[in-house]
Amino acid sequence: IIVMYVIIISAGFISNFSVILVIGCSKSLKSVTNLFVVSLSASDLALCLFSLPIQLHYQLTGNWAFGKLLCHLTLPAMAIPMFVSTSTIFMIAFDRHRLVVHPFKKRLTIKKTILVIIFNVMLSVVFASPVLYFTEYYQLDEFNKFECREHWTVHANIRKLYSVFVFIVLFCLPLFITAILYFQIYVCLANKSYKPGKYKNSSSSIKNITVVKRRFYKTNRILMATVVNFCVCWTPWNSFLLPHIGLLDLIFKWMAMLSVCINPLLYCWLNENLRCEV
Repeated sequence: IIVMYVIIISAGFISNFSVILVIGCSKSLKSVTNLFVVSLSASDLALCLFSLPIQLHYQLTGNWAFGKLLCHLTLPAMAIPMFVSTSTIFMIAFDRHRLVVHPFKKRLTIKKTILVIIFNVMLSVVFASPVLYFTEYYQLDEFNKFECREHWTVHANIRKLYSVFVFIVLFCLPLFITAILYFQIYVCLANKSYKPGKYKNSSSSIKNITVVKRRFYKTNRILMATVVNFCVCWTPWNSFLLPHIGLLDLIFKWMAMLSVCINPLLYCWLNENLRCEV
């Protein structure tokens, strides 16, 4: 388990930091989509640096050695990046849908995109606040050990409602809408009559349309692969939260963290511009 986690944490840190560095240092890569990609990489980086090492130590030793403050911050810190990722994946799909299906409508600007990202983070913190509220830090006197865990004993029904809300509204629904948006993008690109506005009056419109369609196909394949990767990696942990079965919980978390390592590979090796910059 330790070796598996060290590999995930190391690979996730190096790859996501590289994506942020490459996009941040390249003027040609400053775009709305790439800003959302940076947001995804930043949330994955936070998991690698902050949440995973602490939770791994706690679950293997059974003793919380990081104090009360980190106790109240670490448990929500696992949920916040997931919420940020689902909302960011949805916003990428929304932006691509607007660009392809409604090419004459205004796109998000860089400034508006930054505001959307900040709003996503703030909203994710709000959604994770019940975990923060019901987290308790206490000492087990007989073992001289400390525990840090969610304590919903009096509010068991609220815990069930919150779990259903998180799984359906914050995980399944955004990904389902994202899938619909990408399907509509695919249908639009598959339609031979699709003509981006800027090539409308061009004498070489047929050639330009073909080139643009190929570029959109490539980009959207990368983004759809990101959605599929997120679903496959995160669904087991979201569906089977087993805090009392330590090994299974660690394995499901490890599967979820696979997306942290796979996403940068999708960005860099399937995206020609990013690959050249790397």
